[in-house]
Amino acid sequence: KRQVVHLRPFKCSELSEARLPPARERLEAVVARVMEFLGFKPYTDVRLPNRGGGETEVDVWAVKGDFRVYVSCKNWDRDVGRDVIEQEFGRVYNLREIPHLKILVVSGLTDEARTSARADGFYIIELGGKVRGDNMVDVCEVIQERLTSIFTSIAPPQLQEAYGRLEE
Repeated sequence: KRQVVHLRPFKCSELSEARLPPARERLEAVVARVMEFLGFKPYTDVRLPNRGGGETEVDVWAVKGDFRVYVSCKNWDRDVGRDVIEQEFGRVYNLREIPHLKILVVSGLTDEARTSARADGFYIIELGGKVRGDNMVDVCEVIQERLTSIFTSIAPPQLQEAYGRLEE
């Protein structure tokens, strides 16, 4: 029997700084909230088994049926460099359960890091700055638009067409 997921309306303006975790974890909380809106069961700061017998910490791990999404969040004051992308690739590759989709949500990337991330199969969401209390709604809207776009783009053409008609 298929599980029916009813999406409840979600507006980024409903987010309040008081209801989110400390600054270090805000980006993960916003991503998890948007993933939940998209019908996923998100887990934040979860430790998953890796191939070496240990555990790997994952910022956001989202599950929908058998579909798994790995999201790494870098809420930094500086651009993410290629070395971090290489670390992320290694982290994903060493997970015992490889995700179907890998996403990086970052304040920004160097050109070299962007090229490397794309070559490694990551979807990239660049925010143009660090998420803070005063820009949280704007950041949420960017994340929601980009994640919706990613999932719509991988949907079959019939669903893409239906989604387009619904938007109209």
